Amino acid sequence: MRTLIVYYSRTGNTKRAAERLSTFLKADIIQIGSLEKFNGIFGFIKAILQARIGKAPEIAEINKDINGYDLVLLCSPVWAGKISSPARTFIIKYGDNIRKIGYLLVRGDRKNEYKAIWNAMDDLLHIKHVAAISLYEHSDFTPMLEDFANTVERLSKDE
Repeated sequence: MRTLIVYYSRTGNTKRAAERLSTFLKADIIQIGSLEKFNGIFGFIKAILQARIGKAPEIAEINKDINGYDLVLLCSPVWAGKISSPARTFIIKYGDNIRKIGYLLVRGDRKNEYKAIWNAMDDLLHIKHVAAISLYEHSDFTPMLEDFANTVERLSKDE
């Protein structure tokens, strides 16, 4: 199964998780490039506001043919209990080209896994996700990502 990992990361935590997952799955990986900057405290505040209102900011074009992949794993930080606005834009812009979707969320809240975000993304895409994981940003991702990679690999064997 050809898998593409697509991620947005403001602070580097989601990037770290996406890159590690890419290594486990031997999957292609691409970063969502936001044309808006979210640096520093003002960027943090803007990120929270955009997530709360469901804004979809401009993003750079993706230089991969998403139609060529069986599975897209979308990796996003959780902003104010919502998907990051650049990841939302990716879904809106490229969602029609996605056949199967999986999610990786990176969150700052130790207890709340924000699983409702998975369903909200499914609603935007009009398809049900086949795999999902939520990671606490200050944890060691490795064991959980290994388990998640194994789950994703089993999906290809079940086809």
